[in-house]
Amino acid sequence: YVPSAIGMAFARLTGGSIIDMYILGRVFNLIAYGILICIALKILPYKKNVFYVLFLMPMMIVLAGTYSIDGMCMGLVSIFIAYCLKVYNTSDTIKLKQVGILSLLFVLMLLAKSMAYIFVALIVLMLPLKKTIKKNKKYIPIMIIACLIILVIFGLLFLNIRNNRLGADTRWGGNINPEEQIQFILHNPLADIQIAINHFKDTLLSFNWYSMLHYEIFFAQDAKCVMLALMFFILYVSILDDEHNFKLKDKIIMILSFIVVWGITSAPLYITITEVGSLHIGGYQARYIMPILPLVLMCVSSNRLKSKENKNRN
Repeated sequence: YVPSAIGMAFARLTGGSIIDMYILGRVFNLIAYGILICIALKILPYKKNVFYVLFLMPMMIVLAGTYSIDGMCMGLVSIFIAYCLKVYNTSDTIKLKQVGILSLLFVLMLLAKSMAYIFVALIVLMLPLKKTIKKNKKYIPIMIIACLIILVIFGLLFLNIRNNRLGADTRWGGNINPEEQIQFILHNPLADIQIAINHFKDTLLSFNWYSMLHYEIFFAQDAKCVMLALMFFILYVSILDDEHNFKLKDKIIMILSFIVVWGITSAPLYITITEVGSLHIGGYQARYIMPILPLVLMCVSSNRLKSKENKNRN
């Protein structure tokens, strides 16, 4: 919320009214979003059009121009993904400077929604890790110690967040009790599988759920019709974006990263706002997948789907 706070402070220092502070907080949030997406697009070596259409979706502009943290979240996660793709595209091995930049961007990404997108970092597996380790064998003990320290730190942070924020959200009504819900999950493995299947159907296989990316509240009664056209357009751009196609192994890593983050961001909602024993997860909004949607869309392109006659498609 730093950009919003700067905007409000600027309005106050220049003698603005409470309305000026309210509006400038939103404007600065939008400006920050614009800066972040410009940085991401500058870093990206390819697949820029996939990111363009997502960054400029009406819903993302609305969220970025409010006090929602989603704009900052989208920007920070996209910059991390973009830099990983840049290293993937240009380097045979990972240099120390690149490790430092990746680490810094990773920490910034963790600021987005209390480490909810931490497993986006799985795309690091696309990078030349084996070659880097072989080239720096003497540093392996140091790397292992550093990794263990990092794991301990993140473990402590996770426990701290869980202990401070794992409370029932009573706004949703019903029998909501995080402790009882956790016990239900632990003692009913078959129910856990059913919950996962139902959640997959309720979200990733549901057009009504995707239509929340062009929500009626903001875009009036024809919002779903527009969203259908928008989905076809996004798919079209993803298929024909550019000539680069990822290897099968890399596509698997990106899709796995998407699925893991989708699951991790769903679990807290089941524990904190869903009625105990329910086989469906409540409150999971489509906007939560926006930062990780490029991971799936970049995997869509294939030489079989492209035509040499389409070079002027833009």
